[in-house]
Amino acid sequence: MLTWSFDGVLLAGAVPLRAYGLLLSTALVAGFLIWRSRMLRLGVTEAATGAFLAWALLAGLLGARLVHALGYEPARFLADPVELARLWRGGLASHGALVGLLLVAGLFARRHRLSFALVADPLALGGALASVLVRLGNFCNSEVVGRTTGGRWGVRFPHRDAGLPLALVPLRHPVQLYEAALGAVVLGALLLLERRRPQPAPGLASALFLFLLFTGRLLLEVFKLPEGLSPSAPLTLGQLLSLPPALAGLVWLLLLSPQLTRPRSGSTPPRTCSRLRCPTSGARKEDGDGRRTRDHGSAQGTPRPDGRRRLGGGPVSPGWPLG
Repeated sequence: MLTWSFDGVLLAGAVPLRAYGLLLSTALVAGFLIWRSRMLRLGVTEAATGAFLAWALLAGLLGARLVHALGYEPARFLADPVELARLWRGGLASHGALVGLLLVAGLFARRHRLSFALVADPLALGGALASVLVRLGNFCNSEVVGRTTGGRWGVRFPHRDAGLPLALVPLRHPVQLYEAALGAVVLGALLLLERRRPQPAPGLASALFLFLLFTGRLLLEVFKLPEGLSPSAPLTLGQLLSLPPALAGLVWLLLLSPQLTRPRSGSTPPRTCSRLRCPTSGARKEDGDGRRTRDHGSAQGTPRPDGRRRLGGGPVSPGWPLG
């Protein structure tokens, strides 16, 4: 049980420094640096990665704002369309940011003649990190809160339930922390994939990211306070928005499954017999005089005029003293 009274401001002033802004900026910078390093290895120029950053920020921000406006608060934005530009008042949907980012990634891949998977896979690591940091920022802002809970486990958000005496502020599921933990699990899975498979199948990281993250969010939505749709609706808006990427990730994984079961390049097949024991691999043996011989054919050999056997039935190799 915790009372979260932090207002989200780290440094007050004319332009206050907020925890959410700092965490979001950290996620964007780290995600871009990860993606940029992978693209430079593929021969993409610095100028091209800079152009991608500009277009990705624009498309991601526009997509996040539009999906939030049309899905969660349509009345507010339709009454005053200028509200779309007032970003400091909040209102970004990660599902819209994902759509905008993937659209720019697809155009970038086509422009530079790369496969979409090679461009998208490095974005998965940054996306998983962003899902952790952004949800921690939501927790700092006392937003995206959970449903009320009657159990002993919960958090009070006085800034969210303003106007109520502290004793009457309800306990809520800290769903922001649940989703931050989910993002950490996805990030760990992607890092483990890179450790186990230094060169995984193209698209595997992206497919895992989509499937794990959005399937987890489908499940965690049951703890989140419903927004955008009627509370009596069978699914929340967050579940409806998470369903397509989760299914896309699943289908992608199924399409990649033949490559996952194929032996990795450079691996050696298991041996079925030892070189010193397999009769067809040139096993060594001793003749009657105690000298070493090599069996190049059958274990029995063929008779020689002096009563000894010529091994393999062919001519005697001059490199091996058979007596």
